[in-house]
Amino acid sequence: MKKNLLFLLFMGLIAAVRAQCPLDVQIASTPDVTTIEVCKGDTVRLEANPSAGAITPQYIWVVNGDTIPGFDSLLTLTAYNQNVQVYMATNTGCSPDTVTAAIQIQTVLIQPTVTILDSKCNPEVADIQINSTGGKSPYSYNLVGIDTSSTGYYEDVPAGTYTLLITDSAGCNDTAQITVTPIPNDIITEAFPIIEECNLTEADVYAHSKDGTSPYTYELEGIETNTTGNFTGVTEGTYMLYVTDSDGCTDTVELVVDLYTCPPPIPSEVITPNEDGYNDGWYVRNIELYPENEVFIYDRWGQRVYHKKEYVNTDPWDVKYIGANMPVSTYYYILKYVDNDEEKVMNGAISVFR
Repeated sequence: MKKNLLFLLFMGLIAAVRAQCPLDVQIASTPDVTTIEVCKGDTVRLEANPSAGAITPQYIWVVNGDTIPGFDSLLTLTAYNQNVQVYMATNTGCSPDTVTAAIQIQTVLIQPTVTILDSKCNPEVADIQINSTGGKSPYSYNLVGIDTSSTGYYEDVPAGTYTLLITDSAGCNDTAQITVTPIPNDIITEAFPIIEECNLTEADVYAHSKDGTSPYTYELEGIETNTTGNFTGVTEGTYMLYVTDSDGCTDTVELVVDLYTCPPPIPSEVITPNEDGYNDGWYVRNIELYPENEVFIYDRWGQRVYHKKEYVNTDPWDVKYIGANMPVSTYYYILKYVDNDEEKVMNGAISVFR
């Protein structure tokens, strides 16, 4: 539609004018956008310069495919990356003709990248670092509603979406919308008593934490504070375990030490035998309380792949058969053990991942 309109306009022009042979037209710009990038939003002045001898030239400007009304040799516009063409016709007595010239206006594009650094134990806020590409460094930032910064570093920014104003060292400006989403940094702590015999008067306690930022400090209420998570001489009762990581984030775990009831064996349901030193073998918690035990493990076809009497966690099944790694799959166990002279049986599945 735009091309048809342009054609009709020039058919009307050409019917009334004649062109000098040959015709020529060039576009000059201020600033010179042919050699430099200009800031987005800057004013650019374009001027069509016809060849010598052109009489009463008339012009039509086309910007990004849109025809600009008027027939002036001057055009002023706001830069935002444009392709500009000018069409000229002139009355000089030759055959009807038009000529065109084209120019590209390239603007500076500044693109920010936001990195979430730390939530500081508060899921509602985060520290952020903003870096930019494009334009000329260094940059200055204005996170609207928060503050300005010459480094792009902001502390304790509430979760939400913000308008970011960026200015480079050449004075070019750009605007972006950024979203701040704090990353949860919750500490996960597992704590349990190590009971090797029933009816004891005291037990050892083991605590282990992950996530958060190590190292951790452990305080077992009424007992002691240490950095290992290991406690000895803990009598029967209910305790609160307070964990603090190196950033000051905390976790609280309730720990029950019951010395009069032997807990049942608790076989692991998942093994990841990738030789990273963690969860590489089949661990049966509390198996040390039941030294009279026997373990059978079968593959999904019912073939026995492991058997051992007096199973201990210090020499666990490592998902190998005759020294070779067994495939990732689901295996099935039967655990027989003696509890107060009574033989009991447990069975279940073991999922193996690598």
